Amino acid sequence: CRTMQVPDSLAYRMELFRERGVVAQYREGMFLDASWLAVFFGQNIVPRQYDPSANRVTTGELATHLRDIDAQYAAAVESMPVHEDFLRQTGADRRIVDAA
Repeated sequence: CRTMQVPDSLAYRMELFRERGVVAQYREGMFLDASWLAVFFGQNIVPRQYDPSANRVTTGELATHLRDIDAQYAAAVESMPVHEDFLRQTGADRRIVDAA
């Protein structure tokens, strides 16, 4: 409901994101950060500035971290079967032919 009052915990979370682009962390949280980002941006809640703690990361540290992420994605992709093999392994290729 548009007339419903926003709970204090959500108002805090929204304001923290609006002020510094921070997604508040809770132990009992049900949403991943990506989900919160989708909600915030979907509601046109855009950070006014960035979190100053980002200044503590050097360019070198950031580059190393991004290279590590790239290597993890590359390794994950390399370990996956090609599409045709996946269809064959799961039997989906037969189901597609049988359905036609």
